[in-house]
Amino acid sequence: MKRLAFLLTTALVASAAPALAQPYGPPSAAPAAAPPPPIRVRGTIQSVNGDVLTLQPATVNGAPATGAVKVTLDPAATVAITKKANFADITTASFVGATTLVQNGQDVATEVHIFPGGAPNLSSGPWDSKPQSTMTNAKVSDIGSASVAGVQNRTLTLTYPGGEKKVVVPPSAAIVTAAPGTRADLVKGVKVFIPRAASAGDGYKAPGLQVGKDGVDPPQ
Repeated sequence: MKRLAFLLTTALVASAAPALAQPYGPPSAAPAAAPPPPIRVRGTIQSVNGDVLTLQPATVNGAPATGAVKVTLDPAATVAITKKANFADITTASFVGATTLVQNGQDVATEVHIFPGGAPNLSSGPWDSKPQSTMTNAKVSDIGSASVAGVQNRTLTLTYPGGEKKVVVPPSAAIVTAAPGTRADLVKGVKVFIPRAASAGDGYKAPGLQVGKDGVDPPQ
């Protein structure tokens, strides 16, 4: 059961990037209503009261919150912890999420997240961790190297439906993965990432989240 819950949580993280456009049905069919855009909440736990987390400081979809943010976890909410990984852990069988910024015409990773259960939403689109950042959830199809400003860096060729992206991974890029966690990991002072929160009263509700552990921060 813990393994299933963990895979559901990593699926939440993997599916946080924008979904690919879906085709319309037959001309006679009314187009399906688009789901509401995801609300991504990041923050530091200040207190835990049952299912309610109080986060401060916090951001919502990349924008700093003006005060504390309250998040109510579903009773069966899944928890994943963040673990440090290495570039050597990435193979051409890996699925990853790469947060990138364009530098000198190249997509340069600030973070690479290895999805242990595969990424269900393979796509690439705008991200909100930094201005003009992009998140690409994809399968690694090639591993190589490239020179950027005279420095040799590792590279990943990432493939997703309808596209491909070559990502430069400098030594400064954080490389992490996830492992099963529990509610006991939700303590004051740790950082959390909630990829699919929903508005609820004066706060938010969440079906799952990823939490920092041993000094390793969750996805940004």
